[in-house]
Amino acid sequence: MSEQHQRLAEALADSDFVIFDNDGVIYPYTPEIIDNLFNAMIKTLRKFLPDLPVPDILRVARESQAVHGHHYEIFVERHGLSRQAVHELHHIHCDEKFIVPDERVTEGFSHFHMPRAILSHGDRGWIYRTLDRGTIRRHFRDESIYAWEDVNFLSKARFAEPYIHVLDREGYVAERTWMIEDSVANLVPAKKLGMKTVLVADGQNILPDEYPHVDFIVSDLTQFLFAAKDLKPQRCCPAVVKSQLMKPVTSA
Repeated sequence: MSEQHQRLAEALADSDFVIFDNDGVIYPYTPEIIDNLFNAMIKTLRKFLPDLPVPDILRVARESQAVHGHHYEIFVERHGLSRQAVHELHHIHCDEKFIVPDERVTEGFSHFHMPRAILSHGDRGWIYRTLDRGTIRRHFRDESIYAWEDVNFLSKARFAEPYIHVLDREGYVAERTWMIEDSVANLVPAKKLGMKTVLVADGQNILPDEYPHVDFIVSDLTQFLFAAKDLKPQRCCPAVVKSQLMKPVTSA
């Protein structure tokens, strides 16, 4: 057992609740999936902005992904598009068949007993399709899956409200909750709330000293799941949580 595995297991043993991101965490990004997501963006923008050249769509989509954590925020801001309409159509065009199921993740969840939720920038239909693709959906209650539309399209990188919403609905406190993400920026608000944070690096060259708000870095989700193997939550029932909405927090 590695030193990190042991430290992670010990920290998890004193916790109650885990929130997972979906895209890039439950399943890893591959070049095929990334290409599919951008092609879906091209198809979507052809409906709303038919005269916009494809190179411009790709350039702005990449910029938007880097700044906002999803492909279309800049298009919405610049062109006054309906965020919900773009959000829904984009995910209709996304194809989950490019996701290669990982049996290790399925096995890891079969031994994962802590209460859990998903908080994603994806829409609900897409989350369901990706979880079904990996035979993971049975490990999450539908009411504990939070799509982006459920948190009023607030960015996890800029606002604490999405995390507070999940904690309030589920009844857990931030200090005894883990957030599992593939985005360094998304973990900033989570850490400011007091959550324990895990970054799924998935090939990213991450230097821990540069990101003090990241408690643990794992190469893929299985490292986290097997550190938590057969652990039980410390408390049999959630705490009653009452939170006030916080002001936006930036990733800077």
